[in-house]
Amino acid sequence: MTVVAVPKKLITRSITLSGKGTVNFGDVVAGAITKGTAFVTSVKVTESNDEFPSFEIQATAYDDA
Repeated sequence: MTVVAVPKKLITRSITLSGKGTVNFGDVVAGAITKGTAFVTSVKVTESNDEFPSFEIQATAYDDA
């Protein structure tokens, strides 16, 4: 008997959020990897004397077809 494993296609989406103001990650907790959930991969905060700080958050979401 031969069994062939056929994996489902994995869809990867990159998400970028950007804006002005402060970013607080104090409430972010680690969780289980679940379908359709986005995972933060990087955070960048830029401050200047001109106005509010700017931020950019990059995340990746995984889903199967």
